[in-house]
Amino acid sequence: MNLKKLISHRGNISGPNISLENDPTYILEALSLGYDCEVDIWLVEKELYLGHDEPTYKTSIEFLSRHAESLWVHCKNFEALEYFNKKKQLNYFWHQEDNFTLTSKGYIWTYPGNVIGDNSVIVECPMQVLKTKYRNSGDDVVEHTGLQRWISFTNDIEYIIDKEKIIGLANLSPEVMVYYKMVSRKTIEESEIDAMESYGKTDEEVLEKINHNMDKLVSIMEGDAEIEDEYNEEDTLQSNKDKILH
Repeated sequence: MNLKKLISHRGNISGPNISLENDPTYILEALSLGYDCEVDIWLVEKELYLGHDEPTYKTSIEFLSRHAESLWVHCKNFEALEYFNKKKQLNYFWHQEDNFTLTSKGYIWTYPGNVIGDNSVIVECPMQVLKTKYRNSGDDVVEHTGLQRWISFTNDIEYIIDKEKIIGLANLSPEVMVYYKMVSRKTIEESEIDAMESYGKTDEEVLEKINHNMDKLVSIMEGDAEIEDEYNEEDTLQSNKDKILH
């Protein structure tokens, strides 16, 4: 399958930015960089609004029509769906957590985690296995096996992988699944924070943050800082049918 379009999600192009998502200016920035854009649209008292959880930014059919070739309109209530169905304009659709939905222009919109073509799959929050060795207080060498972000230089948490590149598919033991849930939850939270903190910053400010993180890492490695682990008892109830791709 050939990737023909890059579609920004609510204006995001490098991870979630909840404070700016669906903002018309934010959407236009994504469009100016050559992305298509999926937007959330409401119709309330005959007025169109952008917004995910609720109507937030007032917009118009004129604004949407000007960028019709690049917008994927996600109708958030029945009134919006009915409105666009009568207009017969734009590429619009309705879905919640359906595996697949058909847009008004005949495209198959796929929910994350489902097969998107004959040869590709979407993998959410994959991890790589990391083995490290350290000396304990008794001067013995101890090997630790852990998990870390699969690709460290991006805030993305979903990846498209060719099926032929998948080495194996395995059932995780319950204790490993608890660990994976904890690490992936932290990874998603950190990605969202990094994306929000980095948006609109200058190169100097980003470099300052990198240096701060390096100093923090050195402090942790030297044992001067505490590492707090989160644990959720509900995670212990995960079925051993849960799977992870490596």
